[in-house]
Amino acid sequence: MTLEEISPDSTFNWLKKNMQDLLGVPPEKLSPASTLADLGIDSLAQLQLIVMAENELGASIPDSALTQINLHSLETLSATIDTYRNQCP
Repeated sequence: MTLEEISPDSTFNWLKKNMQDLLGVPPEKLSPASTLADLGIDSLAQLQLIVMAENELGASIPDSALTQINLHSLETLSATIDTYRNQCP
């Protein structure tokens, strides 16, 4: 999937695919309200997802955006990625 093919609406789908590939979490277990903690996603896995988003989606997510609020659920993580997707230096 290229950057041009990924719309903000599909960031959640990108997360679902990568969470399945990276962590083995089945897509049917994932909803926007799913919290990262409930899914067993630790800080290392969160960092891996952020780095993947930066590399694959062209996001430039500052450390200051990696807060508990922004990393609470798939919905907030998706919104955070979308916020910083078009801000690469």
